[in-house]
Amino acid sequence: MPGPGASASEGAMADQIMAANVAKECLLTAVKADSKSSHLWANFAYAFSITDDHRSSCKCLEKVLMAPCYIHL
Repeated sequence: MPGPGASASEGAMADQIMAANVAKECLLTAVKADSKSSHLWANFAYAFSITDDHRSSCKCLEKVLMAPCYIHL
């Protein structure tokens, strides 16, 4: 039997997953506008990892590695 706070923890995780799903929808739109943004792909990877979609997360991280690197001095 779960101890005190278990249901609160589960609720927090459900909220986090729901927020990650909303973030994925927003990031998909943003990536369509700027497919070379490593920041967008990194955030997309994180959102996928929160929802336990590690395959998609890895594919997004590959996009991060392939994105052009800009140095601002």
